[in-house]
Amino acid sequence: MTLSCKIRATVIDEIEKDRSSLDYLLSGTDRRILIALKDIEIIDKKDLLLVADKKLCSEGRKCYVRHIYSLKHGPVIYPDHSFNADAFAYALSHNIFCEKEESMIKFDHGDTKTSFIKQYHVEMMCERVVDSWLTPPSIGRIPLEDPDAMSTCSCEGCPV
Repeated sequence: MTLSCKIRATVIDEIEKDRSSLDYLLSGTDRRILIALKDIEIIDKKDLLLVADKKLCSEGRKCYVRHIYSLKHGPVIYPDHSFNADAFAYALSHNIFCEKEESMIKFDHGDTKTSFIKQYHVEMMCERVVDSWLTPPSIGRIPLEDPDAMSTCSCEGCPV
């Protein structure tokens, strides 16, 4: 096994094992590393799409468990109010729940399984997740091209 293959396998394994929510999965540094690995063709988008699918299904399952728990113990957390409604809809659309589990899901707002899934556009969800992983993090700095443009005072003759 080449070093490239080991790096690829390790990175994919670490992303799969990470228990963080999809929203917090990759830090800015991690995203930069992932982008670099993709740029030098150690990891490709297809690898990441498979990982995203697994992560969405796993997170959707967690949303389901919390939903069912809330039905029994309150307050009720409906699917569209779960911590990741997108992942819940994705998991539903990919039939990761058995019929008995699905029959226990309670929707609000007159939703059904079909209408709930439709609201979240699950057909491109893996692509959107991977695109977010491959988007360089913003550095959070104010551009200083024109320092005078930073003035906030509108008083005539004011130096600020």
